[in-house]
This record gives sequence, C-alpha cells and structure tokens, in this order.
Amino acid sequence: MNTFIISCDISYVDDLVQHITLLGLNNYFIIDRVLGKFPQGEPRLDTAIWPGYNSMIISIVTEDEAKQLKTLILGINQESLSELEYVYWFESPRTSTNLIL
Repeated sequence: MNTFIISCDISYVDDLVQHITLLGLNNYFIIDRVLGKFPQGEPRLDTAIWPGYNSMIISIVTEDEAKQLKTLILGINQESLSELEYVYWFESPRTSTNLIL
C-alpha cells in the first residue's frame, strides 16, 4: 500500500474525482486550496500578482491502483494544452496508519 498524492489546478479536481470513482477507488481526501509552485509554470498563490490555486487529492492505494492512477494522469497531461496545466503525482510507501483497509 502506498500514499498517492495528486496535485493539480482546481479546475481539474471534479474531472479527476469522477475518473478515480470510475476506477473503483472510494477512499480519498481533497485539500481544496493548496498554494505553491511546481517546476513548470507560474506560482499559484491566490493573490492579485499570482492568481489561482491548486488542490490536492490524497489516497491510500495498492500498487495496481497506483499504476492505474499514473496512466490516468499521463493521459490527462498528454491532452493538456501546455506544461503549465499539468497534473502531478507523488507517491510514498505507507509506513503506518490506524485506517482499516
């Protein structure tokens, strides 16, 4: 099991949640307002100078589910008009939790 984190522009969240649900994943958390900057693009700090913000989706997934999510994200990124609107993922091994999985 891994912790799988997806970060993207707020405009992608509804679509991503629909896709995640279609994959059969029903355990996720959404952090609605995430400020920062990725390697590509401009900062999203929700200010007049740097408008916009990201959201984060966090889930505990199996290796197989992680592969499905990566395939989904790569497909979304291939359809993106520019690197500025990429969806990013981060993955790390789950070391402990009190969740019943």
